[in-house]
Amino acid sequence: MNKEILRCVLGLFALSAASAASTSLYDDFSSYTKNVCFADGATFGNWMNAFSGYGCVKIGTDGTSSWLDEAPAPSLNTSETHASLALGPSFSAPLDFRLGMRTANQLRQGSAPNA
Repeated sequence: MNKEILRCVLGLFALSAASAASTSLYDDFSSYTKNVCFADGATFGNWMNAFSGYGCVKIGTDGTSSWLDEAPAPSLNTSETHASLALGPSFSAPLDFRLGMRTANQLRQGSAPNA
């Protein structure tokens, strides 16, 4: 069976609290264990894998760059969906959140994506 994987590739460029005393966080995910699925509830650095959607949340790499790679399991029919959720640090002030994200593939095959 050909397994299609949805990758939510996150490159966190900047996350800053919008206040007089600005706080910022940058994470290129290079300091974490690579290509190993995190268990639901597992923490890594400032992050927590809340749930993997019956799939895999891991740090991916191409040997040069690293990223947060979320790949929930494909749903088998149009009446179900699967999702993953990784949580980052919290800030008490309003924030400006910027990231790069790419959907590589549609997971479910044989029917249109859910709207």
